[in-house]
Amino acid sequence: MQLLRFSIVAGLALFGEVHAGVLEDFHTTLDEARDRFHIRYGMEEYKQSRFGWTIDSELATIRAKGDKLGTALGLMEAQRLVLEFFQSTRDFHVGVYTGDWTGADLPIRVALNGNRAFVVAVLNPVLAPEFAVGDEILAMDGKTFRQQVDEVQVPNRYSAQSRYETLFASRYTIKRYKALLIDQPTRETVTFRVRPTGTRRAVTRELKWLVPKPSVAPVQVESMPAYRNIPRVFQDLRLEVPFARSVSEGVAFNPFDGGGQISYFMPDDQIVWSNDPSQVTFHAWITVRPNGKRVGTIRIPHFSMGTPANFKKAVDEFEALVTKMNGETDALILDVLNNSGGMMDYAYALASYFYSKPQKAYDFQYRLLPAFVEEARKTIPELEALKTQAEVETYFEGNHYYGYPVDLDFAREVADFYRGFIEGANAGGKYGPKRHYNAATVKPNPRVQYLKPVFVLADEGSISCGDFFPGFFQDTKRAKIIGRQTAGAGAFVGGTISSKNALGLAMMRIPFAPGFRYDGSMIENNGVHPDVEVRLTNRDFQTGFSDFRKSVFRVVDRDLSAAPGSGWPSH
Repeated sequence: MQLLRFSIVAGLALFGEVHAGVLEDFHTTLDEARDRFHIRYGMEEYKQSRFGWTIDSELATIRAKGDKLGTALGLMEAQRLVLEFFQSTRDFHVGVYTGDWTGADLPIRVALNGNRAFVVAVLNPVLAPEFAVGDEILAMDGKTFRQQVDEVQVPNRYSAQSRYETLFASRYTIKRYKALLIDQPTRETVTFRVRPTGTRRAVTRELKWLVPKPSVAPVQVESMPAYRNIPRVFQDLRLEVPFARSVSEGVAFNPFDGGGQISYFMPDDQIVWSNDPSQVTFHAWITVRPNGKRVGTIRIPHFSMGTPANFKKAVDEFEALVTKMNGETDALILDVLNNSGGMMDYAYALASYFYSKPQKAYDFQYRLLPAFVEEARKTIPELEALKTQAEVETYFEGNHYYGYPVDLDFAREVADFYRGFIEGANAGGKYGPKRHYNAATVKPNPRVQYLKPVFVLADEGSISCGDFFPGFFQDTKRAKIIGRQTAGAGAFVGGTISSKNALGLAMMRIPFAPGFRYDGSMIENNGVHPDVEVRLTNRDFQTGFSDFRKSVFRVVDRDLSAAPGSGWPSH
């Protein structure tokens, strides 16, 4: 009965209540979005040159759609029209959400490969006893899984632009958060047509939608800033909402999770050492290749660890792994497949273990929000007044900033970063000059430097810092990138904006600074193209991704068999 009541409410929300107030609230919410975008959005000129998109022209299109419905405009329709405006940016860092992070869930996870779909995780075998990893999903409630995914993508008429968007929709076809304005199921169960792995016959299976009880905890849009002296917008202010965990969660790893602890690059039977992924931040292992070379792998799931103490703990753990790999391997693979992003400071801290010379950090170009300029005027004198290492550590409340070591050089570079806001404001423009974020150079780690061949695995799920990290290794010619084009989310976000509008859209996310690669090109909408492309095969999903693993090691083995030093620059 609980699910039935939930479904009735979901159905009412879907079709919307008919009342004139929704139309007025719709326009008021668009007015808020307009004002926030004009003040904050850092990508309008780029989007206009690439797609012909502008804030005002797209808002006019969305307003016309709402006005056409008039007083028949329902709540869910109004919310989705607002969502359509945000999605029209073709910017994965842009978002709008309700405050309700409950929803329906299933105890399995499914991934698409082209138009075919496979079970990639059974999170709770007790709730899904007839499903196994590798089973092919032929149909879900009478439609192909691809059709179901396309329906989740319907609100976004731009979704065909990116494989990341399809990956995202695939995840939320199974895990339907209301906050993402995804349709909720109207039946208690879902019927699948399944071809079990290793067979040719199709069978019918049913699963029950899991609907957790709504949390009574209040929504907290952002965590408190971790560093008292640093402007809030430049800190790791993660979205904190009372996620209602379904009973399907936490029982098994899903290799296609964004930021998941494991990926689909899995150890083979030639491993000579491995750690336990459930007990560590970085899953790692060492394998011996047929040519006798020992190759290590370190999985980096994301670049966000929460508190400063957790960032430091993770860097220390990473250093211990790199030290081990330095002594026991001939080459190293860094796995950022489906890496969900995070803090650049932390990404640079991890990258610092693979260079013997300082490397230029990436530049960004920041919108000159008045609050940013004011913070810069206040912060620059404080940083310039620091004269000793002890004073620097007192100011940054420790010997690191989100894992990146702090010293007098770092303090000066941070001051120079803020100085860009003052220079831009004095010039009277919308943007400051292109400038690094915090560190201007990535210094080599003074204790451990892994200077042997490095390979980085990336794919369409590698997003934000998960884009920039492989890009950095490619631009510095330090590593060969293997996999597929990354998502292409190339901007600085700066936290989530709280909104209190009558449509119930509680959170907005609007990035304010595009990032640039060494050649001046943008990550945004481009991603990072691999040096060697490796696609997943349908067989991968039923053989522990053995084809993908073989293709990766084919590249590694070939490069390690080349003449010493060929193709590997000094670093």
